[in-house]
Amino acid sequence: MLQQLEEIPTVNFVVLAGDLYDYPDCHKLGGTGDVTSVWNAFAQSFDSVVGVHGNHDAITEVDMAANTIVLDGNTTNINSIAIGGVCGIIGRVERNQRKTEEQFKKSLENITSDKTDLVVLHQGPDDPINNQKGESFIREHLENNGSSIIIFGHYHWNKPLIEIGNNQVLNVDNQVYIFTE
Repeated sequence: MLQQLEEIPTVNFVVLAGDLYDYPDCHKLGGTGDVTSVWNAFAQSFDSVVGVHGNHDAITEVDMAANTIVLDGNTTNINSIAIGGVCGIIGRVERNQRKTEEQFKKSLENITSDKTDLVVLHQGPDDPINNQKGESFIREHLENNGSSIIIFGHYHWNKPLIEIGNNQVLNVDNQVYIFTE
């Protein structure tokens, strides 16, 4: 609607950082459920939808729209923007969208380079300067690797934009951001 009203420029693609599921009756936060319909709703309105799954998200892969791309330790290119992503969080692998720390590190290493413009994570770095929650090893990795915009969710931060190394880091938890050239 904002595009139609010319309040914002045309949106070329949408990036999702996970945790799109909530109980249908909204009786509490959390839970795990299928978010295929959410991805597909975005796919009906925009040329491309790219992103990662949060620890509360499940999908039915065969029902995903053709213009959706889930990133998990890999990269893609949309509109000449190199995008990499890692789904889930660190935890017990028998639970939904969980990885060992070693699996997460390997996926993160695969996608962080000077050639990646945008990195999408669900679980992000900590920010000890501003006392904000996250994973210290992600911050430590970003201090010495990449020169990207890093977006993530999972934890809420009071100061959503910081710099780590050569990376701009934006916590998008419960937020919508519109980037323009």
